[in-house]
Amino acid sequence: MSAKLKALERENRELRQANEILRKASAYFAMAPIGECRHSMWPVTGTSDSRLP
Repeated sequence: MSAKLKALERENRELRQANEILRKASAYFAMAPIGECRHSMWPVTGTSDSRLP
């Protein structure tokens, strides 16, 4: 197996792992109602569209 192929397979594996982490994080944050997630980057201010920062 060539070095280039090994490097691409390693990169592919790493990207799949990162994608799985992002998928799990997305599901975790989607479970909490909007504005009630304690890990939100922006506090909710009670505006008409509370999803906006």
